[in-house]
Amino acid sequence: MPFDQYIEQRLLQPLNMQHSTFRQPLPANLAHNISQGYTFADGKYRADPFEVVQIAPAGSMSATATDMANYMIAQLRYGRFGNTRILQEKTAQDMQQEHFSNDPHLLGLDYGFYNDQINNLRVVEHGGDTVLFHSLMALLIPQHVGLFVSFNSAAGNSVRNIILWGTRPWKLSQRIYYTLLTLAAIAFVIDLAYWNLLKFPA
Repeated sequence: MPFDQYIEQRLLQPLNMQHSTFRQPLPANLAHNISQGYTFADGKYRADPFEVVQIAPAGSMSATATDMANYMIAQLRYGRFGNTRILQEKTAQDMQQEHFSNDPHLLGLDYGFYNDQINNLRVVEHGGDTVLFHSLMALLIPQHVGLFVSFNSAAGNSVRNIILWGTRPWKLSQRIYYTLLTLAAIAFVIDLAYWNLLKFPA
């Protein structure tokens, strides 16, 4: 069975993820929901065509935030979504446990997730990057909290990293540095949007 079809039958349909797929290009029934990716050149943003990922299935999933919320709920409930179960509870717990680390003092890898620790809270996460899109899914399992963000331009990569790193208990000098970095990133995005709106070169 092809990977795309297997995922549809075993994951997307049971979780009611009706607007998600690994198929490239998008099927006709999903194409109208697509967010275009943008690149910035010559003082303006340019909408790019659908990005076909050559190393699929890695990086090739197209999904909506509401569909990703269903997936996060299933992970937070150890494989259960409503009355549907996609994984046995023990299997889901095993998926979220660390199975490899280069050193006992370093955060390691789960099955399909990265381990992180922010403000003494364990975070199970996975990021996604293509040329045009940058995403992050982060789960605080005991707290039943999930976060998903996705951006459709290169500037989103910086914003995503600020979301992930900016919540850490930095020293004062580190806080000042990342505060200035955040303000610079916001100013950069505003500047691009302003000049693009007026259609003047930046």
